[in-house]
Amino acid sequence: MRRALVPSGRGLLLRPAAAPRVVRHRVVDAHVDDVWARVGNLREHERLIPLTTMAAPGRPVRAGDRVVAVSARLVVDRMTVLSVREGPGGARWAELEKTGPLLGGRAHVVVRPWGPDQTLVVWGEDVTFTPTSGTVVGRLVDAVQDRVLAAMCDLALARLARLVRA
Repeated sequence: MRRALVPSGRGLLLRPAAAPRVVRHRVVDAHVDDVWARVGNLREHERLIPLTTMAAPGRPVRAGDRVVAVSARLVVDRMTVLSVREGPGGARWAELEKTGPLLGGRAHVVVRPWGPDQTLVVWGEDVTFTPTSGTVVGRLVDAVQDRVLAAMCDLALARLARLVRA
């Protein structure tokens, strides 16, 4: 049975849920507030994701925010922030919906305290290439895309770890 981090009245808990296809995590040596200042401010993602520019507010995300990421001057990724939740100890969770034109689906970023001055960061992506969605070709594209997204998340989390330590 798949489990996912979901918000509850007691914080973020592992519960049975439909998990995103790509889920990456890393424990970062920094306080949860410092980590959220980087991952919760989507403009900061320019420093985390290679060849990407972000049209986003220069503050932590809020539900309803609309964001546009452009990667390699080619891939336009429009997103709407569906929700931002807070839990005990500074835990936070943002969920974004990808609204096209090329990518559809959802992304999640979760931060939660993981000991003194350490933070667990979980980044999940459940994304499809919309022009081929639901086709045999689409399933092949999604399989390749999932590998690319996993590598991107790993790189972004490594860069995040370096940035918050600096």
